[in-house]
Amino acid sequence: MKEAIITNPELFEEDTIPGRMQDREEQSRQIQHHLAPALTGDRAIHTWVYGPPGSGKTTVVRKALNEFSEKTNTKSVWINCWCKRTLYEVLDEIIEKFQVLRAEEHRVGYRIEKLRRFLKDRPFVIVLDEAEQAKPGELSTILYNLECILNAGVICIANSPLSSLNLDQRVLSRLSPTLVDFEAYSTEVLMEILRFRAETALRQGSWTSKDIETITAYANGDARCAIKMLKNAALAAQQQGKSKISTENLLEQLEKDREARLTGILSRLTKDHRLLYSIIRQKDSMLSGDLWHEYLDQCEQLTRKPISSRTFAEYLNRLISTRLVKSERARIRGNSRLLKVNL
Repeated sequence: MKEAIITNPELFEEDTIPGRMQDREEQSRQIQHHLAPALTGDRAIHTWVYGPPGSGKTTVVRKALNEFSEKTNTKSVWINCWCKRTLYEVLDEIIEKFQVLRAEEHRVGYRIEKLRRFLKDRPFVIVLDEAEQAKPGELSTILYNLECILNAGVICIANSPLSSLNLDQRVLSRLSPTLVDFEAYSTEVLMEILRFRAETALRQGSWTSKDIETITAYANGDARCAIKMLKNAALAAQQQGKSKISTENLLEQLEKDREARLTGILSRLTKDHRLLYSIIRQKDSMLSGDLWHEYLDQCEQLTRKPISSRTFAEYLNRLISTRLVKSERARIRGNSRLLKVNL
């Protein structure tokens, strides 16, 4: 029986926090600075953490929050807005995690007041991961009400910059979050991250520098994607009784990763999102105005009631934020965008 290729599987777990975050020291310092007021009983600074998927946002915030928790008894709660997409669901999650008793009343106002009484003047931190995945129009409501809760510091993690989300100006003025920008990892840094995982989690001789280069080129700055692909390629080779990762293993994982990401994202979206995406995919690229007219034509053929032009803009932004579609300014007059399939 051949030796296992994966020798340290926990290093491939998504919630594993490495001792050092390559090229993210400055962002980590900023987030720790924003949490610091809570150490003396004040509200943590509201923060908007943004950047493309796999750029280390979630890991850096988790690491900062873990280190912060070791210094204080300040409560914190982590909420994923892919799953909790309305104010009611967010409040329900907070109440459950804080074990607030006798909060069975369903009215939002009652629940907010119950939380205020439970927390009194104690500071606490709410992290909204994947913040822009809240239901259209709901994110402003969530942020406004959370900001009203005494001493709550809100950290939002998103793929999109704050300026692109059409949030209510009153909410932005009240929240005034500090921005922390995460750029996609450079090729050199991503190779360093991947090489570290290979050296510490895989058997020596089971991988090559060429494997690292192939995965890095495909991942396009996305460390989460790159680490997952390395793990799956090693698992496939191990299950096939091979002593090392092969080119076939890597190519197979490239295709599986693409299909899995596409299926996973589309399954969380509405039928109208999927219809818009399928139209762009059929054309490969098109202008946003043409997409709107093609969408209306398809709805008529399907005898389906179309969404409004305003909702269309929100849905298109969501396709872009999930990286199913990429957008660039069209070289024509007006605000039209050129849309291309990204996945």
